[in-house]
Amino acid sequence: MKPELTLEQVERGAWLRIFEDGIWDIALGLVLVAFGLSIITGMTAVVTGAVVTVLVSVGCVKRRITEPRLGRVRFGNRRRRQLQNISWLLAALSVAGVLVFLFITWTAQGAVPAWALAIRDHFLIVIALIWGGAVAFGGWLLNLPRFYVHGLIISSALIGSDLADGYSLGVALLACGGLIVLFGLELLIRFVRRYPRQSVRGEADE
Repeated sequence: MKPELTLEQVERGAWLRIFEDGIWDIALGLVLVAFGLSIITGMTAVVTGAVVTVLVSVGCVKRRITEPRLGRVRFGNRRRRQLQNISWLLAALSVAGVLVFLFITWTAQGAVPAWALAIRDHFLIVIALIWGGAVAFGGWLLNLPRFYVHGLIISSALIGSDLADGYSLGVALLACGGLIVLFGLELLIRFVRRYPRQSVRGEADE
C-alpha cells in the first residue's frame, strides 16, 4: 500500500505544479532580452515597456494556460506572499538595471569621483552578483532549484562580458535571456502535453 500523503505534502505538490509551466522562466528571460535590446538599439524605453508588459502578462497567461489544466488553487497567506515577492523581485531587478545604466551615463559626462570610475570599470561584475544572486534567492524563496541555474547563467554571462574583449553586455544579456526563454518554452510545451485542459475548475485550500 502507498503511504497516505499529509496535507503539507499535498500542498507542496500543488505549489510545485503551478511552476511546471515555465511561465516565470520565460518572463525572466524576456526581461533580460529587453535589457539586451535596449543596449544594442539605444532605445531605453524598450526596457520599461517590456518589463511592465511581462509582469502584467504573467497572470493573464497563467489564467489561460495553467488554470484550465490544474484548476484554480487557493493557497494560504504564506504562499501568496511568496508569489507577490517574486513579482517584486523581477521589478527590483529591472529597477537595479535601469539605475546601473543611469550610473554609467553619469560617469561618462565628465569629471566624476575616482570611486565611481572604479565601479564603472567593473560594473558588470557588480550587476552580475546582484542579478545572479537575486535570481538564485528567488529560487530559494520559491523552492525552485532550477532558478539557481538561471542565476549562475546570468552571472557567468555578465562576468564573461566584463572579462572578454569584444563581448558586449547587450549580446551577453540576449544570450542568457534567450537561453532562459528557450528553457521556459520547453517546460511550457511539456506542461501542456502532460496536463490536458479540464472542463471543470477545482479549488484547493491550504
